[in-house]
Amino acid sequence: MMKPTRVETSAFTHEDIKRQFGRLINWAKGGSLYIVTPFINELDISKKRDLTAELHRQARKTMDIRLMVAPPKPPHPFNKHKDLNSLLKCGYCRKAARKIRLLDKYWIFAVDLLVKETLHGKVYLALNASGEFRCLTGSVNLTKQAFEQWCELGITTSDRQLVNQIRRIITIWEGPDRKRGGRALPYPIWKRDFLHNYPHLVTILNNW
Repeated sequence: MMKPTRVETSAFTHEDIKRQFGRLINWAKGGSLYIVTPFINELDISKKRDLTAELHRQARKTMDIRLMVAPPKPPHPFNKHKDLNSLLKCGYCRKAARKIRLLDKYWIFAVDLLVKETLHGKVYLALNASGEFRCLTGSVNLTKQAFEQWCELGITTSDRQLVNQIRRIITIWEGPDRKRGGRALPYPIWKRDFLHNYPHLVTILNNW
């Protein structure tokens, strides 16, 4: 008779959330990690590990990585800028371009990268090599500010029933819900349309 899997559910805040996320990455080796976060930026998960580089390293080995994120806020229109120098210094435009540059890095190694206009939930769902799920959810975006500066709440669980409910919710978010922004778009399609609407961002990306 198989020994039942021990179910663990715990709550964390401040630096403990960052440690739990690092443990989740290690736990998912040989399996998969689904990152669902509206906001994402460059983040060190330890003194020696940059998050993007670490996930790329794991993806090249055994881990399948998927992401769903929200798009950046629309930049200022091109006609708001007096000249090229004004455009290149615009904080709103640079912020949008910065997120595109980061997502380009993830697109290199992610199995899937989706962009959802109305995404606000934060979920980090891991599957290990033995087919067991663990989940970290709560208020924390995958950003340096959320992990290191703000008062955030993180809840980890291995409860199979709860994790399956969360997985079903993520599937709903991916789908064509017209009331909540429509279907999550594959990153290349979203990027094509976004840069079509804001072509001046290409200038910033080329002059970064």
